[in-house]
Amino acid sequence: MNDRQAGSRSPIESERDLLVALVTSSQDAIISLSTDLRITSWNRGAQRLLGYTAEEALGKLPFDLYIPPASRAMDKARLTRDLAKMRENPEAVRLLELPLQRKDGTLLDATIGGSGIHDSNGKLIGMSTIMRDVTDRKRAERQSAALAAIVESSDDAISTIAPDLRITYWNGGAERMFGFTAAESVGQPFTQNIAPERHAQAREIVAQLVARPDQVIRFEGPNHRKDGTTVEVSTVCFAIRDGDGKLVAISAIQRDITERKRAEQESASLAAIVNASHDAIMNVSSEARIISWNPAAESAYGYTAAEAIGKGIELFVPPEELQETIETTRRVVETGQPASWEQHARHRDGTPFINAVQIFPIRDELGNVTGVAGIGRDITAMKETERELVAAREAALAASQAKSEFLASMSHEIRTPMTAILGMAELLGEGELNTEQRRYIEILGNNGRALLDLINSILDLAKIESGRLTLEHVGFDLIELVEKSAQTLAIHAHAKGLELIVSLAPDVPTALVGDPLRLRQVLINLIGNAIKFTERGEVLVSVDRISAPDDPLKLKFSVRDTGIGIAKDKLHALFAAFSQADSSTARKYGGSGLGLAIVKRLVNLMQGEVTLESELGKGSVFRFTSPFKLQTGVPASVNWPDLAQVPMLIVEGNRTGRAVLLQLLGGRGASVTEASSNQAALTATRQAVRAGRPIRIVLLDDRIASSDARTLGQLIVEASSCGASIVTMIRCDNLAADIVRLKSLKLGTYLVKPIDIHELAKVIRHLIVGDGGDVPQDHPRLASDARPLPIIDRPLRILFADDSIDNRTLVRAFLKKTPYHLDEVENGRQAIDGFIAAGDYDLVLMDIQMPEVDGYAATRAIREWEREHSRARTPIIALTASVFNEAVRLTRAAGCDAHVGKPISKATLLRAIYDAVQVAPN
Repeated sequence: MNDRQAGSRSPIESERDLLVALVTSSQDAIISLSTDLRITSWNRGAQRLLGYTAEEALGKLPFDLYIPPASRAMDKARLTRDLAKMRENPEAVRLLELPLQRKDGTLLDATIGGSGIHDSNGKLIGMSTIMRDVTDRKRAERQSAALAAIVESSDDAISTIAPDLRITYWNGGAERMFGFTAAESVGQPFTQNIAPERHAQAREIVAQLVARPDQVIRFEGPNHRKDGTTVEVSTVCFAIRDGDGKLVAISAIQRDITERKRAEQESASLAAIVNASHDAIMNVSSEARIISWNPAAESAYGYTAAEAIGKGIELFVPPEELQETIETTRRVVETGQPASWEQHARHRDGTPFINAVQIFPIRDELGNVTGVAGIGRDITAMKETERELVAAREAALAASQAKSEFLASMSHEIRTPMTAILGMAELLGEGELNTEQRRYIEILGNNGRALLDLINSILDLAKIESGRLTLEHVGFDLIELVEKSAQTLAIHAHAKGLELIVSLAPDVPTALVGDPLRLRQVLINLIGNAIKFTERGEVLVSVDRISAPDDPLKLKFSVRDTGIGIAKDKLHALFAAFSQADSSTARKYGGSGLGLAIVKRLVNLMQGEVTLESELGKGSVFRFTSPFKLQTGVPASVNWPDLAQVPMLIVEGNRTGRAVLLQLLGGRGASVTEASSNQAALTATRQAVRAGRPIRIVLLDDRIASSDARTLGQLIVEASSCGASIVTMIRCDNLAADIVRLKSLKLGTYLVKPIDIHELAKVIRHLIVGDGGDVPQDHPRLASDARPLPIIDRPLRILFADDSIDNRTLVRAFLKKTPYHLDEVENGRQAIDGFIAAGDYDLVLMDIQMPEVDGYAATRAIREWEREHSRARTPIIALTASVFNEAVRLTRAAGCDAHVGKPISKATLLRAIYDAVQVAPN
């Protein structure tokens, strides 16, 4: 085209040429679509962007050309909708971002803008579309979003402040660390969570970053939380600059180091402890190389830390123990189990010492063993002390053994003559004596028994203090033990006119495991003391449970009396050996003052405690506690009938006695009425008949009954007429005569005080349901002279070995009126020879301490001869003055069948012979 032709073009043509030039040269892809969505124009920008030439693109559908397959259907529908909008509204435009696919198959992100092409009549004839590559921008946006997400989700607190020192960003980590939300923080001064005393330091750091934006500042310190607590943080501060290097913000990244600080503090504390320890402490690697070496190790072995670290353990381990130590260290590393032993070590200068070594594994955070730590303690002095203690212990044991042997010897030497003294007094008492002679014999017997009690107390105390007394742990019945303890002393109480009462609380279990012998010894001591020092009134023995139902069993035993009491200033010395309240008490009542000392020591052995309450002139209460275990699978020892609503009448003059019976019977459902006299009992009986509930059983105190014969007769008649059974409660001091008297009154059913719960239940069962055995007729608590002695009704050949001629004379006299034949020898050798020579003895009485051959050896020899000759086992009864349980055990181990302690009474000896022969296999 020449200049003339150009000058002749219209403005519209010139404008069109300009637009064509702009489209052709544009970096953006500019294309046109017909209304049937065919490409009608394709500029060079489109070719550069999508890789297709105009020849390849014109006439094609965009969906077949540059729209990714996954988006084609959706984009076709969207493009169709957009054309429809442009047809209706010429001003409508199309704006969106889409992924496009190049000719080579790669994808790019693009922004697409489109508008309708209309003719002069406004009819839509196509669409013009401009596409721009925004792949780099989208990638940057995605990276920015990812970084924002990382920052927001970080556990570190990340914040920024503007040049005006106000917070502009506050991430989730900052919210969690400090408790302030982003809404609460943005726009606030940057010091909101900084302690006031650190504000100046914070402003100084900001000033340094403003002055030198290229630096990074790191520091540690405490920051405040919203709730007022403090958190230790590590802070990194740096400046944020724009493209021109101008500071636009300051950012801080803060990490919670509270746990690290605590660990550092613990580590420092442990290091201080290790360094201050008197024990040598070192760390050793899995290759047996020294890693650390404390000052005590320097002192113990003579090598400094600088000399030791990095060396092998052969530096301080003796050569003869090196291999074993290496193997032990390897086992600790492999198994993770600690090890300990004693090592004979040497100082650098050659000084030997004994080292107690303990090594244990060191683990990393994953639990893997990375080495071992070792602790060495110089125990040379301790070992020397141990040797001295062993020597001292052996000397003490020898002294204790000597003391025990002395006690056993003294027991034998004292009890042997006591056997003759008491035995002869008993024999003399069986003869025809006048009143004065009988009185002399009683004095001899009473004082002999008093001397024996004193001997027993002294020996018991000596056994306890020498540690020779040990407790048993066997099953026993508590009811029977407590009642039998009281019954043993009842005759003394009743002879003084005292009431002796036994009470067990309903929640006290009775099938126990403990030491019944020692418990009985304590009770008899306390009950005997109470009876001794009480002239009138009563003695109450009670047992209560003081432990909760689910706790280990613990019981409290109480012995209360109405006796003379004890002054408060005398209480503190009462449990000392050989002590009484004052000398006048000892003169009036007698006694050695050993009983309570033994009680206190026995209760201490039983893991209990003794207490005392007393008031002069009013009486005393001794209490002691003790733990016990329960027997399992043991049935109830008392077989009670059903007492629900059974009408019963208790006629008892003693208030405590009535209360105990009321608790015992009323607690089992009986309907109980109380009366304190015959007349009150008669009135209660009549009232019960009028009420239509006649009395079924009357428990009648014999002292009340015998005080008013006429009223008693009325009571017997009226009780019998209404079907009531009368059970009389009598004392045991005149038992045989009282039983005869009661039978004359047709009161054949009786119980002996203190009431035995087993007997009471048996009598009541018999009266209510008709079983339970016969009602007692000849009571087992009759005086010994009222019961015949047990004697085998055939001749027995008995071999008796004893080196004391007095004892042999006594035993011969005891057996004089029996059909037994006694052969006597004076030592164990003669006993063996005599037994073998005769070969047919029915029984052997064997003293234990004899010359030449003692009773243990003689018994073993007899048992050996019986086994060798297939002879039946002959009963052998050991006679010994030893008070130790060990003596009883040794007699059993030697082959004895029974054990009788000296001094021997006639009844005891005859009973032992009777029992031994009765159970013998032949």
